Amino acid sequence: MLNNRIFGSLEYYVANTDDVIMNRSIPVITGYAQIRSNIGKTQNKGFELTLSTVNIKKKDFSWQTDWSFSTNKEKIVELSAGEVDEPGNTWFIGSPLNVFYDYEYDRIWQDNESDKMMMAAYAGNKVIFLPGQYKIKDQPMVLCDENTEGAKSFTYNGKKYYYENNGFGTFNNDDKIVYQKSPKCQFGLTNTFTYKDFSLGFFVYGRFGNTYYGLTQTIGRRIENDTWSPTNTGAEFAQPTTASRTTTYDYVRNYTKGNMVIVRNISLSYNLPKTVLRSLSAHSAQVYAQVLNPFLFGGELVKAGINPDDITGWDAANHIGGQTNNTCITRSFVLGVRLGF
Repeated sequence: MLNNRIFGSLEYYVANTDDVIMNRSIPVITGYAQIRSNIGKTQNKGFELTLSTVNIKKKDFSWQTDWSFSTNKEKIVELSAGEVDEPGNTWFIGSPLNVFYDYEYDRIWQDNESDKMMMAAYAGNKVIFLPGQYKIKDQPMVLCDENTEGAKSFTYNGKKYYYENNGFGTFNNDDKIVYQKSPKCQFGLTNTFTYKDFSLGFFVYGRFGNTYYGLTQTIGRRIENDTWSPTNTGAEFAQPTTASRTTTYDYVRNYTKGNMVIVRNISLSYNLPKTVLRSLSAHSAQVYAQVLNPFLFGGELVKAGINPDDITGWDAANHIGGQTNNTCITRSFVLGVRLGF
């Protein structure tokens, strides 16, 4: 196209897989915690696009761009019992094989009347929350008349209140959601500029749509000023406290978006002239400089000093790798000479 200045490919794929072998949890009374089983069927489908464009092509100057974009949607179609979820194995029809299945962070509790009333209702179920601490998403608290069937009660400021027994006040599987570990889409972009014997290039990679576990892992090892206080009620993180409370659900704040864009490489090179090649008895000679991983962009995860490109140790049942084994992005500077004889 346009004298071979634009070329590429677009592919759409659907891959259906039967008899997928996975570890399946079984009652421990059998003497084993898991067995290997053919759990059912999965499907992967998506697009893969590659495109190269020669943007400028002159006698002494050229600019070429190469980029790729891909999407992938994985889902479980069927399990050993048919189209029936297996929460114990974190397998859900319509979701990928490897996911997080957990509670969902809502916001930070505030020191106002509506929140304090709600916290009093939780306290009636022996779940103690405090202003400035993390709130987990729950069923809504619906106040009702004392004669409402199944109504539950609590006392706030000396007055008795009733609310519907719709699951509010306790946390169980009805409050959990499925988080996607794998990115929904990825891209790569390479730009190469040449001017006479000079060449400048850079490569950018990005991915979006996945969930990362480990946002709060660096608290205590970094200076974090955006913590809740009566004068900073819109803070991102909870107020440090030693007060007695229910801490069971604090870890849920670790779930966050894993979106990232990273500049993987910037390189500059110069091809030495033929007069120098003859003196070196070389066929080719080039001096170059490179910087690897110079820039990383992302949301609150990157701002917290965490490398979203490192998911060491993640699996369906154990996601401590994302929290405890995270490594930093290594930025490297390289100077070198290439000789060809």
